[in-house]
Amino acid sequence: LYAALYLAVRRSNAILRRRAEERREAQQSMQRVTDFLNTLVNGLPNPVFVKDEAHRWITVNEEFCRLTGKTREQLLGGTDFDHFPEHQARAAWDHDDLAFASNEPVATPPRVRDAHDGPRWLLTRKCSARLPHGARILIGVITDVTDLTTAQREMQDAKGAAEAGDPAKSQFLA
Repeated sequence: LYAALYLAVRRSNAILRRRAEERREAQQSMQRVTDFLNTLVNGLPNPVFVKDEAHRWITVNEEFCRLTGKTREQLLGGTDFDHFPEHQARAAWDHDDLAFASNEPVATPPRVRDAHDGPRWLLTRKCSARLPHGARILIGVITDVTDLTTAQREMQDAKGAAEAGDPAKSQFLA
């Protein structure tokens, strides 16, 4: 009886050790995937954020932190109302609601100030996604279009000046 009990305990211990090793390997694999995804998102040149259905940031990349002038720890769990002026926060919240309601990406081109108080034109594209357990998230990518917007304005001004000069040219030639 003692020998049979000893063999059963030994076999159980071997099974438990094997399961513990499998669990450790799965955790290491998951950690590698998590590290890879974090490296990927933080390596993007654009600010990126993810919000939950309550409009709270659940992840942001380093570029987003640089743009806002806030640390990840300051941002995570908070909403736009915790960090930005009321009018800016309200506009972002409304656009978030629009993106959550739509099955299509939503683009929002607001003018905001960056962390260094410089005027910037930022195009934000947001889309919602459903996680496997049913919760919805909002994924946002911000693109700085300040240079493009400035160039477009300069072209419009030049065109306006050229068109204003046409009547004077016609009068001179007449």
